[in-house]
Amino acid sequence: MRRLALDRIKCESARFIPQKSRSAVSSFIHRVQKLISDFVGAHLILFALTFVQTYIGLLLMRIPFSIAIASLVSVVDILPLLGAGAILLPLAVIWAITGRLGLCFSTLALLGVLYVTRQIAEPHVVGKKIGLPPFFSFISTFAGLYLFGPSGAIIIPIAVAVIKQELLGKKED
Repeated sequence: MRRLALDRIKCESARFIPQKSRSAVSSFIHRVQKLISDFVGAHLILFALTFVQTYIGLLLMRIPFSIAIASLVSVVDILPLLGAGAILLPLAVIWAITGRLGLCFSTLALLGVLYVTRQIAEPHVVGKKIGLPPFFSFISTFAGLYLFGPSGAIIIPIAVAVIKQELLGKKED
């Protein structure tokens, strides 16, 4: 049923696009859809990387419910502006207050490893998936975040990749 509605929308909206431009518009839409899909795939890779690092770190610290905590940290880490620190910093503070300084410092070290890894891996993984050099991926993500907030961190890198493809005339994959 939903597919029929989408097909009808496509047919109805095609009437407003001149016949000779339909192929170009369709090709452009396809490229944007692929870039969005690649962007999501890149963030799934980053999610997995964060999960594995967090899980191993928590296992080494012998923390109960390591899988659940690692899952929560990974989900929150994907969200712009929050990151792994939103979960791990309060945990470190709780351990410091309760006198478990070894766990506190281990958690802070884990957070440092996650942060450094994320800062290095994100521009490379996202850039490679959407066809941007790591530097442009990094700059476009932070520019989008600064200018438009969390949604800008998603939209601007994709927009830059689309512009790059349009300017260089890259063919569809």
